[in-house]
Amino acid sequence: PDNVFGGTKEGYIMRFNNATTIPTAQWSTYVGGNSVEDFTAICLTPDKTKLAFSVYTATGGAAYPALVNAVDNTIAGSELLVGVINNQATVPAAFNVFSYLGGSGNEGENLNGGLEFPNDFRSCVVSADNTYFYVGGNTVSNNIPGTAGSSQPAIAGQYDMFVSRIALVGGAAGFKSTYLGGASNHDVIGGLAAD
Repeated sequence: PDNVFGGTKEGYIMRFNNATTIPTAQWSTYVGGNSVEDFTAICLTPDKTKLAFSVYTATGGAAYPALVNAVDNTIAGSELLVGVINNQATVPAAFNVFSYLGGSGNEGENLNGGLEFPNDFRSCVVSADNTYFYVGGNTVSNNIPGTAGSSQPAIAGQYDMFVSRIALVGGAAGFKSTYLGGASNHDVIGGLAAD
């Protein structure tokens, strides 16, 4: 669905066969535009039919794949590119879901100037069940989409974590986000699991 390498780095997904000897690549796709994309997080749904993913993208990019069943259609600051693609032996013609995910600030990157983490620290994590996929990341945005009525609807510190639940078919139905963090300056996500 994304066969163009753009910018200086690009996220990608590669599917291998389940050979008992040496697995071979069946297909791959880029995930990104003409900016800098880093850190592809990916997971397989328990029924093994879908791959859910998240990719960090830096500011100023363009030429991203067309949005499909998006939960966030605005890109501002650094952002996460999130989506779903079929897990099949032949290359899928399109993403099932392709969306931006983030607020007006920066998501997925370290903004601490390298004092506690290296400057190139990136973080986004993904987990899935057979209905939803869950994306976690770091943010300085005070307007992550989908937080109304959540367990923590507002950012608490300078730099909080967030988790979003997105249907495997995308769109607004079932989409929800929450911040995670306290009043300290830096809360950084490290893992995410769906039960």
